[in-house]
Amino acid sequence: MLPLAKPGFGLCLLILAGSCTINRETLTTAADESSKPAAKPAAAAQAQKDAWLFQQVAGSVLKFRDGQEYDTRLLQPAYIGQIANGRQAPYLIFAGRYCNQCDANPGLYIHSPANGTLAVANGQNRYARPGTEHYYADYSPIYRARAFYGQVLDNTKGVIWYQQHRQADNSWRKSVFLVALTPGGQRDTTLADQGQLATTLKLLKQGQCREIEGSDYPSEP
Repeated sequence: MLPLAKPGFGLCLLILAGSCTINRETLTTAADESSKPAAKPAAAAQAQKDAWLFQQVAGSVLKFRDGQEYDTRLLQPAYIGQIANGRQAPYLIFAGRYCNQCDANPGLYIHSPANGTLAVANGQNRYARPGTEHYYADYSPIYRARAFYGQVLDNTKGVIWYQQHRQADNSWRKSVFLVALTPGGQRDTTLADQGQLATTLKLLKQGQCREIEGSDYPSEP
């Protein structure tokens, strides 16, 4: 096998007794192009992240850098954080109340603006907020939870709740609720508590996830 001629030497490769003419300018241009670094996917991801850098809340609207915004259609919304969603708008994590003159508690919401507007009327798509929920009549605790977002388990990004529900006999039942988030997909799963909290706390210490601040609140009548 004959070695390929190197660009810039003006050599001509003979093929089956034929000949070709090498254009030095074309070869030089091709060599220059091949030496350029390929576009890095990380750069595109960073640009997407920068475009959705949170700025402020204005009414029911979350406003971001470069003019991006999302109308939550909630009362007193609060921005919590976000999780990357490939090349699409990220999954936004926010809290708010869906009605004004009602006894509904604020809830957590997870949504990517790439999927349009999230339905929030009458408590649709609302998740429990972390902390301790107290029975409204006597203020005894009936629900406890810690919640985290980011990489919450090995190879899993999303939002996770470590929760306890008080039973009729006053015992507490533990469970784990996970909203797994992947580019273009969101899946809700209830898991048996098998000590996953240790993994999440390890990832929290490594800066891979964050804990959502909890609070005490009464149950809804």
